[in-house]
Amino acid sequence: MKRIGFITAVLAFIIVALLVPFEVVGIPLAPVAAMIIGAAAGWWASTTFGSTPERGASAGAIAGIGALLGSMIGLAVLALIVGTMPEMQEMVRNSEPHPEARIPMEWIGPMALVGGALGGFLLGLIDLVLSTVAGLFAALLYGRNRRASTPVAR
Repeated sequence: MKRIGFITAVLAFIIVALLVPFEVVGIPLAPVAAMIIGAAAGWWASTTFGSTPERGASAGAIAGIGALLGSMIGLAVLALIVGTMPEMQEMVRNSEPHPEARIPMEWIGPMALVGGALGGFLLGLIDLVLSTVAGLFAALLYGRNRRASTPVAR
């Protein structure tokens, strides 16, 4: 189970981290990817270790933790890149009408990094829930289909 969880968590981490920028512009590819990977993890755990809903949900949750971390890292890196652009820094500084209350230029990048990590954590919680539920449903579906195809001895 540890091997399945680790493989799917690493896969979810990489894929979700790469798809988070699409989520920022309104295309929800990262949650869909987390759900698909969670379902695959639940199915894989069910086929390998026996079909129980707990195994499917736990495999989906482990993959979801990878998706959560990927969402945090992906959005934090994106926010850091955008926060260190001189045009964005000037826009942030000029958005404050009182010159004495403006944020120093050297604070904007780290603040964007922290904000991106926090936003990524919140988006990643959605990915974690979707991945866990998908793993649970995949295990239930595999178990239902497996029992239906097994002949009953009389």
